[in-house]
Amino acid sequence: MEHGQLDELIYPSVKAAQIGIVLSSLGQALQCVVVAPRLLASIAADGMLRPMRSLARLTGGEPKLALAATYLVGAMCVLIGSLNAVAPLLSMCFLTCYSMMNLNCCLLGLLKDPHWRPRFRYFHWAVGLVGFVLCTSIMFVIDWRYALGAWLLTLLVLALVVRTNAQTDWGSALVGLRFQLAMRSLTGIDIKAHLDENWRPQLLLLYHLREEESHGSRRGSSAAAGWGEAEPPAEPSSSSLGDLVRGDVGHTHERMFSVAAQLRHGSGLVIAAAVVPGASADSLRAVALAEAERARMDSLMGRMGVRGFCKTILARTLLEGKLGAIQWAGLGPLVPNTLLMGWPWWWRDEPEKYVPELVSTINAATIHEKTLLLCHRLSSFPGADEELSGFIDVWWIIRDGGLMLLMAHLMRKHRVWRGCDLRLHLVMEAGGGPPWGG
Repeated sequence: MEHGQLDELIYPSVKAAQIGIVLSSLGQALQCVVVAPRLLASIAADGMLRPMRSLARLTGGEPKLALAATYLVGAMCVLIGSLNAVAPLLSMCFLTCYSMMNLNCCLLGLLKDPHWRPRFRYFHWAVGLVGFVLCTSIMFVIDWRYALGAWLLTLLVLALVVRTNAQTDWGSALVGLRFQLAMRSLTGIDIKAHLDENWRPQLLLLYHLREEESHGSRRGSSAAAGWGEAEPPAEPSSSSLGDLVRGDVGHTHERMFSVAAQLRHGSGLVIAAAVVPGASADSLRAVALAEAERARMDSLMGRMGVRGFCKTILARTLLEGKLGAIQWAGLGPLVPNTLLMGWPWWWRDEPEKYVPELVSTINAATIHEKTLLLCHRLSSFPGADEELSGFIDVWWIIRDGGLMLLMAHLMRKHRVWRGCDLRLHLVMEAGGGPPWGG
């Protein structure tokens, strides 16, 4: 049988070359049979792809389910019946793997990840980028349809991994990339220009954790005295710091977060700070319970659609915790400029204590140039599932730069207040001008 130029290139004979090709193919096939099932079982054991978790099960120390899955994939390729059709498919698998490896090397080198320590001294992230571009280009040169299908499958797997949000010991280059982008964005913002030209309410929700328990015993006497500032009676609750605060009494999580959710169209930052007075920051039990409470706050913010961060503050006194939160909350341009608090309905119980506390908080907000929103009767504030009609009354007494109108406008963008009209009331001295200086 004539083989053209191959007769001159193959040594010592074509038959010997054919035998070598067969043996090499069998060796590669046996290697894949041994390695592929264990690799598939290891990927399934990481929990990144939930539909594959069953393949991680071992039977007698062997990944038999993964072996069966590997056999099915190989059998389907054999049933194609054409080596010319299978070869591009195998090439896509290898080139996709190599391109992803190069892309990861590029990202890790670009982000200067401390866990990335290549042994090649002269490695540069551009080498990984060039490798990624070359592998991707070769894929489309071989067969653009196979290449397109391979990349669509790769993006689908990536979407599944991101959606599962699985925690692994080896981390993710995507998380590092997002962190680096966030750092560069924060450091690249001119804070003064941001505050002067793009002002929007960035809220600091500040409240006393478990205040309905601290002051609940005095609610009845307050109502009986006719002060008109008593909240609804509290239900019995556990004294544990870690218990979730119910939303029907006091200035609790639900009420404060509901206000923030209805102002969320300002697209600003929200930081929720719960002050825990009488707790020591060097107490392991207090720190553990505070962290558990923070996790509950974070979960509640997610359920109510409030995007932001939360923190529990351990302090000797309530005032100390509030002043600390006003000073320390935020980072760079993400510093809250608006303080959201509930009206202290218990102030008549001990006015010599609570009035100076409120005044000191207001004074601290003024010194640090923060807007202060005091919400009276939060228990009567509408929930996120209600729809109101009527008017939003804005009593414009002093020149505030349009803050009250802005807050009313943001509230009307929420579906709770969408059916309400804005009604502006101006309070002026005789002979004086309007608050906006016209």
